[in-house]
Amino acid sequence: MRLGPSRLRWIDAAFAVLDGVPLDAGEKLQVIGLHAQCVLGEGRVQVETRRAAIQLVRREQGLADDVPDAEIDERAIAAANTFHDFETVLVRLADPQGYPHLFAALGSGLLDRATDGQDAAEDQGFEVGLQIVLDGVAAFIAARGSDSRGPAAG
Repeated sequence: MRLGPSRLRWIDAAFAVLDGVPLDAGEKLQVIGLHAQCVLGEGRVQVETRRAAIQLVRREQGLADDVPDAEIDERAIAAANTFHDFETVLVRLADPQGYPHLFAALGSGLLDRATDGQDAAEDQGFEVGLQIVLDGVAAFIAARGSDSRGPAAG
């Protein structure tokens, strides 16, 4: 990704958020980069799976490449998305011999929990992952604060 004025403003704002956090500037930049990778990765997955779904719908419906995406049925795009009904796909593909750990997880009630309020679970999937990352950052900061060198200058 190119480094331009918008990206510099974003990094500057992130440093402002971390002002007073007991990490040195290099560690803060690593935390900022980790957060950026998490967010950009999720964005990329969303964009790429949507593009793939649109291409699949175009092929299935015999649509030309110049048909605007906005004119393609959103329900067909959602159904063609590789993450649509992801749990069902996992169940079909995971056999106990080839994927014993995944098979055991699927049999543990994971799918029942995942499909209860599925829309809410899908919306919260990124937030849960991000919270795990942020909890890790908090543990990193706490460890640095208790480090024998004391709080880092930032």
